[in-house]
Amino acid sequence: MQIAPASSTIPTAPTGLIATVVSGSEINLTWTAPSGTVTGYNVYRGTASGGESTTPVATGLAVASYADMNVTAGTTYYYTVAAANSAGTGPASAEASAVVPTAPSAPTGLTAVAKSSTEIDLSWTAASGSVSSYGVFRGTSPGGESATPVASGLTGVTYADTSVVAGTKYYYEVSAVNLAGAGPYSNEASATALQPSLAIAPATGSSTSATVTPGQTATFQLVLTTTNYSGTITFACTGAPAGDTCSAPSPVTVTPATGPTAVSVSVQTGASASITNLLAHGLLALAAGFLILPIRLRANRRAMIAMALAAFTMLGAANGCGSGSSGGNSGNSTTPVVSTLTVSASGPGVATVTQALTLTVQ
Repeated sequence: MQIAPASSTIPTAPTGLIATVVSGSEINLTWTAPSGTVTGYNVYRGTASGGESTTPVATGLAVASYADMNVTAGTTYYYTVAAANSAGTGPASAEASAVVPTAPSAPTGLTAVAKSSTEIDLSWTAASGSVSSYGVFRGTSPGGESATPVASGLTGVTYADTSVVAGTKYYYEVSAVNLAGAGPYSNEASATALQPSLAIAPATGSSTSATVTPGQTATFQLVLTTTNYSGTITFACTGAPAGDTCSAPSPVTVTPATGPTAVSVSVQTGASASITNLLAHGLLALAAGFLILPIRLRANRRAMIAMALAAFTMLGAANGCGSGSSGGNSGNSTTPVVSTLTVSASGPGVATVTQALTLTVQ
């Protein structure tokens, strides 16, 4: 703006007057300076078109802008601006207007629905009036929502809360926001994040016990059932005797829509148990034969050697039986070996479950 000590010509009218609402308590005005000498600007305001007061709301402004902070929410204001110099006040600019907004009404019909162990979905009916966004407030007790929103700047009427903890009940309220600020809260809605769970059990018609001979494989058919869970389930098998191998099922990935999942557990038994038992029986037979020999015969080295050779021949025959078919093995009166195996299923954020299996090797 050009400032001069004196002028013989009044300024022309400012142009391009714009009124912009900044908040519920402020309207900003800007305009383009007129040609000629200007010593200040006057701003005129009214609440009806063409009804600006003859008394300016601001005078002597040195710049081509003004912040009107004496406004009332819900009121429409009309403005003109005139430039002045030492020759007088020039004509008024074109009129500009703005409506100071009121805070929005409360959203209605808020609902909360638990979708999984990690998500609760909210929806509501839009507030009336001017709305620029919504804020969601959350707590863990009725009426205990935090003053800090869990989500803000939402432009739609839905929100998916994915920062929940399984099994926890949450309470929600929503408010609408515009330039005037945040409106009142909606009704309160609540939901409990679903608690995921696992279960593992024998398949229909299957057993949790099996009897096999050494070297055979025992197979157990199980069923995994999940509730409200999304993720990968891993399995483990423990408790197999030394020499036996328990093969756990491969990991499976499930969602809340996944039905019961069949899993198979196999245990490969070792053949060494039968040989060991037969060897033990053979040694016992050797010891018994030695004990029943007459005293004088024990001193005879040749007799002793012959006795040992006969015993080891017998053990060789016994071991041959142990390495043969299961039918040959069943003829030995070995002591059955009973083991309890444990199959476990686990996943992130869910309690581990187990199933006991009984394996008999004879």
